[in-house]
Amino acid sequence: MKYRFGTQYHKNQPSQIKKTIVIVGATGNLGGKIVNALLANGAEVTAIVRLTTSQNKIIDLEQKGVKVFKVDITKKYKIFKPSGINF
Repeated sequence: MKYRFGTQYHKNQPSQIKKTIVIVGATGNLGGKIVNALLANGAEVTAIVRLTTSQNKIIDLEQKGVKVFKVDITKKYKIFKPSGINF
């Protein structure tokens, strides 16, 4: 068995993530790498980005199939509400 992103899978089977993963910081260096790895493993990715995020970075994410929400990240309820997360 191998492990990747905390998920166990058999090394002879391709890993496919069947959940929506919400990433805050998807336009940054590390966040971008995480988004690419998740997409490569079949995950549906939603990105929460700052109001000041460049439109080019948002377009890049959307072209990869990522749902993007621009929010005021200082307000917790605004982060979670558009992504469908209940707390």
